[in-house]
Amino acid sequence: MQLKESKRSLFEKAPIQHVRLCKLYHVYKRRNEWADWSGYTQLVSRSGKHLKLTLDEAESHAENQRNQGTKFFIDETPALLCTNQYGAVVISELFSNNPLKALCDALPNLDGLIHTPYDLINHIPKGQWISAEIYDVKTSFQTYDTNTFFKRTSSPGQYLCWSLKMANTEKKHIETIITNLQQHVAA
Repeated sequence: MQLKESKRSLFEKAPIQHVRLCKLYHVYKRRNEWADWSGYTQLVSRSGKHLKLTLDEAESHAENQRNQGTKFFIDETPALLCTNQYGAVVISELFSNNPLKALCDALPNLDGLIHTPYDLINHIPKGQWISAEIYDVKTSFQTYDTNTFFKRTSSPGQYLCWSLKMANTEKKHIETIITNLQQHVAA
């Protein structure tokens, strides 16, 4: 559940209380599309930042968007979950085997600048596939089963069927960020 506008100013000023790793589900699709007037086709990716909090939400989203010729993917993605008493911010990087590496590399330069989850949003290095979403404090996140990440691919048919393979996703940069931010929270 997204944070209500009425609580946003409180969220922006409240200090970080907890920082941890969570798992999100990124849904995107690909399909063959006409490349030119000669009839050649090419595989085209269509992706917004469709991040879901549960696998069921991700599969339902894909099922609702399904049409002939479309192939869906669901990538389990590690994310940084930073909370305070009013809400949470979840930050991830899509289509990356080393998510949030740029933020991890920038962390030494941010020493003393990050006190609230909102400060963290403002200091994220810019990138096309960086995602930062603010949620209500009552939103549940998957903070378990964060050691392994999978990639699901749909198979065409009357209903979507999914094949599963292990993703080559590193979470070490997010863990470094968590350790660094936890030291500031404890201080």
